[in-house]
Amino acid sequence: MAKDNNKIGFKWSDYFDAQETFWLGAILIIAFLLRLVYVVEIQGTFFMNYLTDDSKIYNDWALKMLSTGDWAGDTPFFMAPAYPYILAVIYLLFGKSLFVVQIIQTIFSTVTIVF
Repeated sequence: MAKDNNKIGFKWSDYFDAQETFWLGAILIIAFLLRLVYVVEIQGTFFMNYLTDDSKIYNDWALKMLSTGDWAGDTPFFMAPAYPYILAVIYLLFGKSLFVVQIIQTIFSTVTIVF
C-alpha cells in the first residue's frame, strides 16, 4: 500500500484545473497592475504629502519606535499595534519611504484576492 504524504496540506490541483489557474493568474496580474498604476499616479498628491488621521498616527508611532528604540512602549495600546510595527520594520529595511510601503501593501492586497 502506497503511503499518502499529502493528507495534510493544500494541493492546488485538487481544487483548480489548468484553465481556472490561468484565469486566476490573469486576474491577479491585472489586479496588481491596476493597483500599481494607482500607486504611481498618486505620488506627489495631497494624500501622499500630508498624512492625516489614522495614517499619521501609525506613521508617527512607527517613526517613534525607530527613533527611540522603544518598541514596547510604556502605555496600553489605544489602537491595533501590528501595523505600526510592520511600518517600523519596513522603514528599518528600506528607509522612510511611503512609496515602498504602498508597493508592499499593493502586493499584499493582490495576494488577498486568492484567499
